[in-house]
Amino acid sequence: MSPDSFGQFRFVDNAGMTLQGVLPEDRPVAVIIAPGSTLPGQVRQSNAGIFCGSYYGNDIATLIAAYLDNNGVTNNAGIDPATDNVIENIVDSYPGSDEGNNPLNDRVITITHREFWAAVQDSYTGTEFEDKMEYLTEALTRCLVKYAEYNFINSTPAGKKSLPWPAALNVNGNEYRNSFSYDDNPDHNFGHAGRLPYQVSKSNGIIGNGLASVGFIEYGFCSAIVMSDASIVNLNDINGEYWNLWSNWKESFFYVLSTAYDPDNDGSGCGSCIQLNGDKAGIVFYAGEKQPGQQRYSPPFDAALAIDAVDDKDEVSNYLENNNAADFPDDAGNLPAGDGSRTFEIVSVTSNDIMFCIAMDASNNFVVSECL
Repeated sequence: MSPDSFGQFRFVDNAGMTLQGVLPEDRPVAVIIAPGSTLPGQVRQSNAGIFCGSYYGNDIATLIAAYLDNNGVTNNAGIDPATDNVIENIVDSYPGSDEGNNPLNDRVITITHREFWAAVQDSYTGTEFEDKMEYLTEALTRCLVKYAEYNFINSTPAGKKSLPWPAALNVNGNEYRNSFSYDDNPDHNFGHAGRLPYQVSKSNGIIGNGLASVGFIEYGFCSAIVMSDASIVNLNDINGEYWNLWSNWKESFFYVLSTAYDPDNDGSGCGSCIQLNGDKAGIVFYAGEKQPGQQRYSPPFDAALAIDAVDDKDEVSNYLENNNAADFPDDAGNLPAGDGSRTFEIVSVTSNDIMFCIAMDASNNFVVSECL
């Protein structure tokens, strides 16, 4: 959960017209429903005092329908939280609605996406949070370097100092919540710029390093990462703070890779590496809170908006500033002209992104630093 994840409920009137939730920011993330007294068609009979308010043996759907309203247009009892990517409608009672052919007496209160994030805004906009995300970005970058250093010893044949492929911008079916959707993509149309991968099995197969098909953050070399200030971060602790931060903000991490250091090559030198104040093997970006003009809706939300019916989360311009998005492929996988010698820009006052670069020293050893 992050400010770019939205509620999936809409509040509607008796005719099914939306009262609350036209925009995803206004959709409820939580709903509390208080059923009124028994309406015609609802049966809440106890069974010998064993179960209060229901028939013994009834399934859960029948039990819920005995309490929640159905006016023939909107069925509060029909909400199915087990179904992904469905926007559900909820109808509330109003004065006099408990009379007539389709009576209503449910009373509903909601918490919207906008209300929730306004209440916790200080937790993700302050200096403390920004420092943690900078730490996380550095730790992820150093974990990528550890991966390449492991490959140098364990690749087949040995000597490949290869970094993994990025994930595609639209990940796997636009399923941005699922970590394993962030799988590496060796297609050269996408292969050198995209989202930070979690699953790197395709890269492992090309490199021949024998690593298991788990998320690269789970590998042992992502523990005890020595940071630039000499502190230690255990990135692969699934109960740890940095793992949880990555899990909830993973769609905001992007990654570019030089051809010389991709899994098809051994990283022995830079003929036409990406540029940012010199040759770079790779760059990791954390995109901060969306800026004016950026929009980060994705299915099912875009499909429900009359003004927009596309996935905004696969458009990197909705995340990165300083024209860095121009050096990524578009959502169809078309790379800009000059791939292999692209030039990126450092963060400026017009951007809230965080960037860490992977460079090489004179002995072709990796050096990680904030991109300045």
